[in-house]
Amino acid sequence: MSARGRQRAAEETLLAWRRTALQVGLAAVVAARGLAQQFGVGVVVVALGAVALAVVVHASASRAYSRAAHADGSVSQRALSRLESPHTRLTLIAAGSIAVGLLSMGWMVEQLLR
Repeated sequence: MSARGRQRAAEETLLAWRRTALQVGLAAVVAARGLAQQFGVGVVVVALGAVALAVVVHASASRAYSRAAHADGSVSQRALSRLESPHTRLTLIAAGSIAVGLLSMGWMVEQLLR
């Protein structure tokens, strides 16, 4: 892969992680807004936890990109592979998504039992 190709791949990977973090954070806020009245403070606490996870994922991706990018804008293959190795970020996003999903399922069950 050329230097320009690695740089573009690193930028696209960073943007993808930022979009993912934003989506999880937004879903948590929307879930908390819609469910807080019915389920109380517990929903807000879980949603805030998911938002915190989204912020950590965003910061982690940004930090990995800043380590990968050189002053001249080039990115090494090794640095690109570290940016694309998402073990921690993927775990955090999965945890936030599961929390929001469980809240949504709880709301659906509560609606069915009414």
